[in-house]
Amino acid sequence: MQPHFFQWHIRRALLFGSGLAVLLGLLGVVGWYVSPAAKFNRARSAWQAQPVPHYRLVIERPQIWCQQDVEVRDEQIAQVIENTCPIESLTVSTLFQRIADLDGQRTDAFVPTNLCTCTSALQASVVYDSEQSFPREVSIVEQRRINWRELSCWRDLLLLEPLPACDLPPALAQPRITHISLIPLVPISSTD
Repeated sequence: MQPHFFQWHIRRALLFGSGLAVLLGLLGVVGWYVSPAAKFNRARSAWQAQPVPHYRLVIERPQIWCQQDVEVRDEQIAQVIENTCPIESLTVSTLFQRIADLDGQRTDAFVPTNLCTCTSALQASVVYDSEQSFPREVSIVEQRRINWRELSCWRDLLLLEPLPACDLPPALAQPRITHISLIPLVPISSTD
């Protein structure tokens, strides 16, 4: 009677463990699919697969009162209509690259070592056009946290020393929002 009872519990535990592993695997797959990185990769791939060959791109950055307005043909700038921004004129392809470069970029490269300091990195949040897959809105936020990799932070914590205040002032904590408009341009055909 005992061996049968023991086998039943083992089977039940294995079945429960297998079900839990499958559930966690599915949650991981769904989590990756809806992650910002996966959305970015899908939108970038969709744009690369079917780019608009001729368009006008308007990029507005309200926080610094600037605007870029360019005409683009085959992902090359054909004409700069206006550029009052402190960066070079962008195409949709270079905009995707700019977002990839900024997202996760560390902004604390020159922080001294052996001191308890804050780490700082930029995080991009992007809204994509549902039809053409280009970024419609980009929001960049600087995120700062205590650098727990630095041993001095642990020492300060154990000695009840004050830890650095990593919160940004409200004016600097606001996201930097960029609005993007894409207007497809059709070539003017001549009729005989």
